[in-house]
Amino acid sequence: MIQQIIEEGIVLGDLVVYMLLDADDIVLIAESPEGLQDFINVLFDFCQQSKMEVNVGKTKIMIFERRSSLQSQHLKFYFGDSELEKVEQYKYLGSIFSKSLNFQENLENVVQKANKAAFLFWQYIDKFQFIKVSQVLKLYEALVVPILLYNCECWGPLISESLLERTIEVFHRKQLKRILLVGEKCPNAAVYLELGKVPLMKEIKLKVLIFLLHIIRVYPEKHLCWKAFMHLMKSENKYSNFVKSIFVGLKRNVAAFMSNFYEEFYGVEYHQGILSQANKIWTSELVEQLKTKAKENVKLKFYLKITQDQPFGMKPYLDMISNRNSRSYLTRFRCGSHRLNVEIGRWMRIEQLSRKCRFCTSGQMEDEEHMMECSFFEEERNELYEKVQEIIPYFGEADKQTQLKLLFCDSLGMSNLTRKYIGRVMYMVNKNFENK
Repeated sequence: MIQQIIEEGIVLGDLVVYMLLDADDIVLIAESPEGLQDFINVLFDFCQQSKMEVNVGKTKIMIFERRSSLQSQHLKFYFGDSELEKVEQYKYLGSIFSKSLNFQENLENVVQKANKAAFLFWQYIDKFQFIKVSQVLKLYEALVVPILLYNCECWGPLISESLLERTIEVFHRKQLKRILLVGEKCPNAAVYLELGKVPLMKEIKLKVLIFLLHIIRVYPEKHLCWKAFMHLMKSENKYSNFVKSIFVGLKRNVAAFMSNFYEEFYGVEYHQGILSQANKIWTSELVEQLKTKAKENVKLKFYLKITQDQPFGMKPYLDMISNRNSRSYLTRFRCGSHRLNVEIGRWMRIEQLSRKCRFCTSGQMEDEEHMMECSFFEEERNELYEKVQEIIPYFGEADKQTQLKLLFCDSLGMSNLTRKYIGRVMYMVNKNFENK
């Protein structure tokens, strides 16, 4: 039967792959149209003899090619007397495969699924007004992110960073901004830095590495996977290039690593060490990129001043302040997501010198630093300084920049005091904006 025509399958080294089986699903693979029709005929004969039936309506043909050709358009395949439908894409084991294998349709599909999950997630979370930000973040990463990254071990190495950015990462940032209670125009770098998170590319690379290490660990049932993977690594392709870049980043020789996989020291503990090293290196690299983007963004000038000692990491005030409005005002003020004239001027393209404070007659630009010393809010500020002075006796003697950092210093619990002053400022700013 099928053993007689296996030469029509896909050759991977000394393996010939002609069929994939999973539960009651079967995939037939061939190099040529004639070979595929031969496989279908063998399957038809087998089903006839075994009194089994195939759901022809769900059985599809897909021809993998970079561009559609006239030859492939005119090809026809039959299961017995029934012609099988040719399709441009097909969902297999939860992932959508397109004929060009660019996985764009798959990413759009996972974002659509994640959107549904996020809708239910927020419907539930919004019932709890005093839930901590860290808890919301953990629940989001446990309930929604896995949907985004489903099967990324397969498609992750095959997609471009630009495609990842405009699909999955856009959705991910939207959810992070909702967790932070900031607007859509809040600088992306500030969102990641404030929550102590990095883009999802790190998670994708880690999942691919974990997948590789599972293959490398020698189990009899994984030996065929290993041989197929080794064949894949011998040629220039997107997957092999992605894997090689991972090992280059870890300063390891991928060829030596792969060839010595039988050695005893390549065990669980050794693999955990590699994963730990990879996590640290990739997190550090992405954090540096975020810091660079933050420095290049004029909206985050104030943010970098108050967080210069530790810009990356989940900020304690996010859990300390339980009132959502107070926390939102403070976060928006910190991250440049507000309606001060310095920001409104950017929207309306008003000259920088004309973005003056609307609350006092100083003629100074209405930005974050000015609002911390604006004479209009002198009474609220004096009240704040009195409370700060009780905790930090030397506060009054410090210079302005030091005072500014101290007012937003989470380790001293200052944000819990500053939030009241910031809340008053932001309330007046929003009220003035809405009246206009």
